[in-house]
Amino acid sequence: MDQVIDEPGPLRGLRWLLNQVSRRLYSGTSRKQCVPMSNPTTAVQLVMDMGFSQAHAELALMQPKTAEEACDWLWLRLEGEPESDLPSVEGEPAAQLTISRALADRCSVGSVLLELYPHGDDDTMATRIPLTGAPDTVTKSGVAVVDAWALLEQSRSIADWAWVPLFIRQHAPRFRQALLAVDYLGCDPVLELIADASLLYLVTKASPELMIASLASGNTPKFSTRFGEGVDFCTLPSCVNSKDGPAEGGQTLVCLSQAQFDALVQGIVACNLLPCPFEVLLRSLKRLGVCIRVEAAHAAEIHLQNANQVHVSIQLPPPGHRITRVTVEAESHDQGWSSYEEDYGTFRNSWTFADLTVTTPHAAPDTPALFRLDRIYTNRHADHKWQQQRVVFAAGSPLVEFINAHVAGEPLVVEFRVRAMFPGWRHCVRQAKLTVDHEFLLPRMNDQSPESLSHDGRPQLWAHV
Repeated sequence: MDQVIDEPGPLRGLRWLLNQVSRRLYSGTSRKQCVPMSNPTTAVQLVMDMGFSQAHAELALMQPKTAEEACDWLWLRLEGEPESDLPSVEGEPAAQLTISRALADRCSVGSVLLELYPHGDDDTMATRIPLTGAPDTVTKSGVAVVDAWALLEQSRSIADWAWVPLFIRQHAPRFRQALLAVDYLGCDPVLELIADASLLYLVTKASPELMIASLASGNTPKFSTRFGEGVDFCTLPSCVNSKDGPAEGGQTLVCLSQAQFDALVQGIVACNLLPCPFEVLLRSLKRLGVCIRVEAAHAAEIHLQNANQVHVSIQLPPPGHRITRVTVEAESHDQGWSSYEEDYGTFRNSWTFADLTVTTPHAAPDTPALFRLDRIYTNRHADHKWQQQRVVFAAGSPLVEFINAHVAGEPLVVEFRVRAMFPGWRHCVRQAKLTVDHEFLLPRMNDQSPESLSHDGRPQLWAHV
């Protein structure tokens, strides 16, 4: 091979190819004359300088073959030889692979193929297009799965996703082949649907502890015809075109501790669940509603009078971690009597309650809170029975909005404060717990190793999806 200058791979390979074609053009045979070459600056322009159309040039750049095979591929088209005479690659011959026009309309490779085959010359070509130049990893069975999705998606009504569960279960055994085809075709909706379905099944079929232990032992889930039994695939975020998280109105799928989440993702990567990029699997977990949960608790029973005391507090993750939910839980009651019998059993004139405040880790005790919510719950007046308290602040609430607006500086601290005002009033509390759910982060740049999953000590490596 001739020595070439140091330049990007596609240009270097195509310059060599143009050199070989030029030699053959001027070899003394009855070949066509070479089109005068301009000063090409892109690989596409370089191929077009050989006399090919832009569509042919773009298709040639997708060839996964060696330079000599690519030379033959382009040479046959320069000579006008039929498609059936093209050299084949190992595995299934490229000429035997076809895709439906429905799939061509929905994948990046298809846009080039539609330019090459704008309309069919016979009944077959009217609905099918030859898929030339596919690597040997792309099989007929894998293409068939993606084709089936395209045809079903084309025929469905806007709100009708009833075919999704049947499609998933029918084609689950060929998910891996389908993803290899998707990688070549460029069809993100299929990639998302398969990744979401696979991970939804994985994280709902067992408790997090059993699931993580199974993955850690190297057990790869089997995609059989019984795949996904008992899972409602119609709720998949891919089905409702949700790119930024769980479907609107949907529930969080599962909340894991940071250690559990790290173990889960490391297990998914280690067992080679799907031939997907690492980031695709993490994005799927995010769309499904998998989140990180941190919590603090105080189980012991306390009795407080004239109190404004922090009972449970929790330090939030570093700024930038989006909070999705804050939950306060406790069992509580007051002293069980008062001089106002007309208010017994009501919330009138009740002076035992709880507040929620947001501050910073090193704030002095007398420093005003950055954010405050008064009376997140109030005990019933003069009732000595334990009352179950549970208050949830979801995404969009003033508390969560305030926390998420804090994007720099020290981490924030959320405090659960027990209050009792005026003499005689006593606040009794037990089983208190403060829980914070937040979205996980994805590795920034190219740090895609499982070891990069923990943000502790390395927040600069993480960025939101």
